Amino acid sequence: YQFINLPFGFSIELFIEIDNDIEKYKMNGQIVENDVIQIIIRFNPKTLKNNFYNIIGELNEIVAHELEHLYQYFRGEHKYKTPPNDSFKYYTQPHEIKAQRAGFRRIAKLRKLPFNGVVSEWFDTHRDIHGLTENEQEIVINEILDRK
Repeated sequence: YQFINLPFGFSIELFIEIDNDIEKYKMNGQIVENDVIQIIIRFNPKTLKNNFYNIIGELNEIVAHELEHLYQYFRGEHKYKTPPNDSFKYYTQPHEIKAQRAGFRRIAKLRKLPFNGVVSEWFDTHRDIHGLTENEQEIVINEILDRK
């Protein structure tokens, strides 16, 4: 994609997988090259229709989050490096807090919900992705909310 109001171009690779063994859907995204956002969606076709609203919202959150990282790279605020394996270290990195905030602001605006509630809900519903303990989760949420 190339937009006149963005100082860089980017691509999105979307992978869609059918999984009859999950209840609803799972989604995650990351930057895999300098300008490529990769998004993977696994969904159960039996529940897809009921989950479109949430899938669209989460796609918005992921794209906003990853675009913030691309802005960070463009401005020289952050250089890509292999992320820490430890979930707590990963989620408390300053550039990650900033990107989380951007994604959560997008979904709060889209759904017309309070920012604090969106952040708490995401961490509650995505335990399988973030892998944080209850205490670590609380610290990360406070970091995101404190720098709002």
